[in-house]
Amino acid sequence: MKRLLLLTSVLLLTGCLNVVVNQQLHRDSTVDTAITFTADPFVLKGFENLTVNPELSDRFSYAENNGSVTYSFSRISVNSSLFKGSSGVFPGQTYTLEKRFFFLFYYYKYTIQLTGESSLSQFKGVANLTYVVKGFGSVSQTSGKKLDSSTVEFDVSPFESSTNTVEFRDFFITNWFSK
Repeated sequence: MKRLLLLTSVLLLTGCLNVVVNQQLHRDSTVDTAITFTADPFVLKGFENLTVNPELSDRFSYAENNGSVTYSFSRISVNSSLFKGSSGVFPGQTYTLEKRFFFLFYYYKYTIQLTGESSLSQFKGVANLTYVVKGFGSVSQTSGKKLDSSTVEFDVSPFESSTNTVEFRDFFITNWFSK
């Protein structure tokens, strides 16, 4: 909690933090996830040494660019704890991927449940969190912004609770021949 308060204080003085979580869903219920933190170099120092879950060390990569830090994970379980002490991508977040069949199509519903830290809501404009979710098949429903036929974007506040969903429709034969 002290580290979170320190980072929040620094953010107020130096500008904002943008976090983009890119997720590529796979039919076998795994996901590729890339988390990019973009901020002032001083703020990024706090994100350079996050402790990655040791179980994922063989499916993890790290990259630093000018003004950003990216943690990438490939073919992990939807509910994997990515960092030590967190559930999912960040603390207070859960993910579910449900599959159902209805007349020639499989429907996959992906849900991102966020439990925001409401006690820090006064810092709302300081940190931005965006999820970009790419599935397979075509988007049939979403609570987010549809970017193309298989990609949606959710702009969420890390300080508020929310439920974000996307449903993909996939022709049943593609399930037999692809992964």
